[in-house]
Amino acid sequence: PRFLKTVHKYLRFRTTSELESFQNHILMYASKRYAFSPPVYEARCQLAALDYNEHRDRAVWRTKDGHIKYKRRFQKKSERWSIYVPRQPKTYNYIKDLQAKIVDERVGTGKGMSVKQPMSASDPR
Repeated sequence: PRFLKTVHKYLRFRTTSELESFQNHILMYASKRYAFSPPVYEARCQLAALDYNEHRDRAVWRTKDGHIKYKRRFQKKSERWSIYVPRQPKTYNYIKDLQAKIVDERVGTGKGMSVKQPMSASDPR
């Protein structure tokens, strides 16, 4: 009876690997070793999301003649080599567009770039 109540969970295989991959990506931008203020942490998480979404569907790495390139990796736990297909190197072409939009938004508000911004009342600092 208990299995019949949960069988719908097994009909469509669910995996958490993409979520775990994204969480690891956040840790690259917002390490647990450092304490960030809430606005800084939020900004770092948003940068991690932008980077993850930009690079998650990269093509596999191919040789000059078009064959898929394979690499090997040593697994310490099993003490064996495993083969994997690397992806194309990351490109950061979107950064210039992002910076330009930030500057345009800042200049468009009429505040300029060098005006000191007051902290909001909800800021815990």
